[in-house]
Amino acid sequence: MNTEFIDKMERIKKGVQKYVKCDKVLFVFAKSNNDNCIVFLYDEESEKPLLPMWLHLEPKDTEKHLRDGNLSMMSPLNDIENEIMGCELIVDDDSGRFFVKLKQRGMRMREFELVTDADGNPAVISKISGSMTRLDFGYCKFKPGMLVPDHFILFGQETTTGESKQEKIDFIP
Repeated sequence: MNTEFIDKMERIKKGVQKYVKCDKVLFVFAKSNNDNCIVFLYDEESEKPLLPMWLHLEPKDTEKHLRDGNLSMMSPLNDIENEIMGCELIVDDDSGRFFVKLKQRGMRMREFELVTDADGNPAVISKISGSMTRLDFGYCKFKPGMLVPDHFILFGQETTTGESKQEKIDFIP
């Protein structure tokens, strides 16, 4: 992977650690056009336990949020953003399993499941590169000069070995 991409991921990970109560983070979805990202949070006591929130890490946005007194740097997705980039929790009444449906075109058909890990923490799992993996991070690479995805990359840890996994998924509208 190129240095620019690795540097961006490190900036975003540090921002998440600095501003977000980490025990509620399921995974983070970043994008190539700036450092703002969507943090998918879990709160079992909420009416809607899955909550996608913007984390504003782009310097001009961080300055604005600090001026406005928003020290968390977070804000909810608006209705349109939620329909395009949010998620929903679907409960399978027959099996009792909880599925996470991402609304991003190109990711809608992939199966994600909300589970509890060995430590009792919520986690989202999916197959990445053929292995069952705990999702840590997603990345959307936009086509040059456009806000149309070119591809996604999913990152996670294989559930039995802990091995890092990643998979590039071409965007198909």
